[in-house]
Parts: sequence; structure tokens; C-alpha cells
Amino acid sequence: MIKKWFENLWYHYKWFIITAILSVFVLTVITVQCATKPKFDLSVVVAFNKSAIGTEQIDIIKEGLSDYAEDYNGDGEVNLNFINCTLDENSKDVNYVISMRQKLQVSAMGESSAILYITDDSALKYIDDIKADIGGFFQDVNLPEYNGKALKISNLPFFSELEKTGNNIPKNIYISKRIIKDTLIELEPDVKFYEQASDDFLNKLKEQ
Repeated sequence: MIKKWFENLWYHYKWFIITAILSVFVLTVITVQCATKPKFDLSVVVAFNKSAIGTEQIDIIKEGLSDYAEDYNGDGEVNLNFINCTLDENSKDVNYVISMRQKLQVSAMGESSAILYITDDSALKYIDDIKADIGGFFQDVNLPEYNGKALKISNLPFFSELEKTGNNIPKNIYISKRIIKDTLIELEPDVKFYEQASDDFLNKLKEQ
């Protein structure tokens, strides 16, 4: 009886059923892709030791570097995330300095999307020395500065615009790639995407 009912249902409504099943499948795939698609194309930590910069300066750097980035996550736009960890280490506000150091070492360094770091001379050495026991925090990827670990970007067009915002801008700023292997972020599911995006971005910058 039940078998006959199913046979009759299938005979009359099989294309409707097939269409419904395919629709559910496609919707499920789209939902999963949207849920797992990286939100940003790149995340970049900006860490200066000698000058604390604000939103205006961060936006200038972001806009300037966006010209060299691509839509790595395929959402139709270039979306860079900048994490501001800049500070003036000579500030008399000790609590401020401590909180920014904590933001750098706890929040920024634990963020799997933050593979790239923009630094001044002082922060470049300071951050790299955090992991001095394993050869440094930054990876040697054959960049022209700091033993293959840094690329100077203060010669790019956006830097002149940045300098106009005040005299607290470092003379030299660099971009570097952090080491991922044998770190906690190596286990994160999106880290391979962000590493590839970071490599592509660095290669584009090296061509300038």
C-alpha cells in the first residue's frame, strides 16, 4: 500500500521532488560557502614603537596599500583589515604602553588572519626578538631589508600623504611576514588562505 503510494507520488511529482532536492542542496552549499568564506582579503598589524598614529593615518596606509591588493576571497571587493598597535614607548602614560603591548602580543599575534606586519625600525627589531630563541618572529622570505625579513614601503606614493598628517610619522616603515610553522595559528582553518593572500600581496609590493 505504502509502496504503491510512493510509486504514484514519484510518477506524478518526480520532477518537482528532484527540483526541490537540488534547490536544498544548492542552498546548503551557498550557505556553507558564505559561512566559511574569509571576511577580509588581508589583515595587517601596524606596530610602531616610536609614534602612536590614529585612524586618519591608518586609513591613508590602508588606502595606499589597497592599490596593490586583490580580491583574494572572491566577494567582489578588496577589503583590508588593519589592526592598530602603534605606540610611543617614551610616553609617560605607563598603563597605555602596557595595554598596547598586550594588544600586540595577545590579540594581534593570536589572530590567524594577521600574517603581515607594518613596523618602524624599532618595532621591527622588538617584535622579531620576541621569538629570538627560534630565529625570530618574522620569516626570511628573501625581502631586501633586515636579513630577508622586511620590505621598505615608505618609498611608495602613499607615504608622502602620510607625512603631511604630522611630524610623528616614522622615517622608515616596513612590511614583514610572520612565521606560521609550529605556532598556534598554524592550526586555524583559514590560515592557509591568509598566508597565500599575504604571499601574493608581498610579491606585488616587491615589484614596485
